[in-house]
Amino acid sequence: MAWMLPFHQFRNLSYSPIVLADINAKNKKDLPKLIKLGIEEVFSYSNVPPVQIKKYLLKAGRIELSTNHSRSLITINNHMIQDIDYSRIDINYSTILQPDLMKFLADTIHRGLKPQYSISIEVAENELSKLL
Repeated sequence: MAWMLPFHQFRNLSYSPIVLADINAKNKKDLPKLIKLGIEEVFSYSNVPPVQIKKYLLKAGRIELSTNHSRSLITINNHMIQDIDYSRIDINYSTILQPDLMKFLADTIHRGLKPQYSISIEVAENELSKLL
């Protein structure tokens, strides 16, 4: 089983996908660390230097997990799952973090913004570059 964790990014301009495989009772305690690694991975797809990503994460603070019943977030999550189903990328169960799937999803439109759409890689690059 894989977990799909779209997280809000930069004032809700976009959602970035974190895909984790084989989360069980033993490694569930590591979720905050795994999510942080996932955020670093997704941000690394942009052309922003790693030092800027580290600065952003330090400024952002701690990671909090919560449940969500937002219909729009559930819809986005379902669309990401469908995109994975139609892609030719398989879940690699030898590792928890799924960078190939995350890269594929991060380069796909998942949230419509009025009047335009955004791709999470582009939003990350634009917003992180403002911190330079």
